[in-house]
Amino acid sequence: MLSKYLQDHAAPSAVVALSEVGAVPFFTGLRTVDYLGLTDRNIARMRDSEKVAAFVLTKKPDFIVLTVTAQSADASLVGRLPQDRAILQHPDFGRHYRQAMRTAFSEGTSSVPMDNIDFVLFERTGSPAVVH
Repeated sequence: MLSKYLQDHAAPSAVVALSEVGAVPFFTGLRTVDYLGLTDRNIARMRDSEKVAAFVLTKKPDFIVLTVTAQSADASLVGRLPQDRAILQHPDFGRHYRQAMRTAFSEGTSSVPMDNIDFVLFERTGSPAVVH
């Protein structure tokens, strides 16, 4: 579902920031920013999720995929990982990104169902790499 959306809405030059870096880059061919640091030494060395969020947002990715566990009582998203929560709370995120889609974790890039976990894809407003 995520890969299909990105294939339809991302220019070949688009950059996607996400934690689940397997299927999306494989199926889309898009460049990625791995905000867990599994494939990025700079991020791997960061111990503080707020620093990770600031670093990721300075890259100005065209798309950001966050994993969320639920919505709070006020309908705001609740990030699954500390990095998800830090990105959601960063002021630049709220200013520059809008939610584009939401899908169950098992429908995204994993074949393992994970109850109450969703992927939420955000697009950078005004990005020329976001195609509609």
